[in-house]
Amino acid sequence: IENYVHQHQFKKAINLSKELIERYPKNEEGYLAQNHIYYNWGKNANKRFNERKKNLDLYLKNVINKESNGYYLKAKMFFNYKKYNKALEYCNKSIQKNPKYDKAFILKAEIYHALKKIIKEIKVHKRIKKEFPEDHESAANYLIVKRLAENGIEQEAYEYINSISSKEKYNSVIKQVICEKLLKDKKYNDTIEKLSRINGKKGEPYELIRLKSKSLIKLGKRDEAIKLCKNAINNNADNVDYYIVLVNIYDILGEKEKEIEIHKLISKLKNHNLSESFYYISKLYHELGNYSLAAKFIKESIKIDPATKLYYELLVKILDNQKKTEEKEKVEKTIKRKFEYN
Repeated sequence: IENYVHQHQFKKAINLSKELIERYPKNEEGYLAQNHIYYNWGKNANKRFNERKKNLDLYLKNVINKESNGYYLKAKMFFNYKKYNKALEYCNKSIQKNPKYDKAFILKAEIYHALKKIIKEIKVHKRIKKEFPEDHESAANYLIVKRLAENGIEQEAYEYINSISSKEKYNSVIKQVICEKLLKDKKYNDTIEKLSRINGKKGEPYELIRLKSKSLIKLGKRDEAIKLCKNAINNNADNVDYYIVLVNIYDILGEKEKEIEIHKLISKLKNHNLSESFYYISKLYHELGNYSLAAKFIKESIKIDPATKLYYELLVKILDNQKKTEEKEKVEKTIKRKFEYN
């Protein structure tokens, strides 16, 4: 089933999930697989609400010992369709069935965030921290501090920090939120002043590097911004996030050749998605009008990952620019064969 979904052969995946449910109606696996298929059904995802609801109703009816998970999945489904009050209703049912079900509490916090009920969201995060300290204390602390700072309750955020360990980590969270607001308000000098100690040292949060470099660009200080990003890369050479900050700076500046150089460096990092790097390199060459190099890199992406439709679509555009009609038609037929939705 997972293989069919990966290849976008959804009808075959659905038929197999139905067979699984027929054979093992009391086992949750078939229902979970079917729900996963409907969720991933490409362009038709928004039309799959009724099928998913019916699937989960059967789950709750037949899988007697897993009601908490069934209610959680139903809540998650309503959440995905932005039916937040319904999502909250089923989330509460899930927690009532199993008060130790961490996923349901996390979803409940997300629902309150979507409803902009920040105080209630923070209350849930505090409950998560209390009930699941080993698994979720760090994330709960982060989100409590972030939400307080985002909503201008800075004093309470700092007071909360004083009650927990790893204070420096959470101080940077508040600093990030405050600086994002300053940047949004076009207060670029104020942003730089807040981040005066950020100079690209090892371990400095890449988010703060991003905010300071972007503010420098807005003030016309191109060389300072690039120097900051390069310092951060040199001191954090194995972390792709610092490279992406510099890519974004070159993107703002419209320097596509420089973007390509950084993407080529990223492609050499260990454990990085090589097909994705080649895709971005190809896309940039395509935008520059260098269609032969664009074709070369996107074909490498397809060799590495032949199951990503986006790569074939870019190749079609490149071949169209190259006036290679016959090859373009072959790729279009491949797209239709591999990624047919109906």
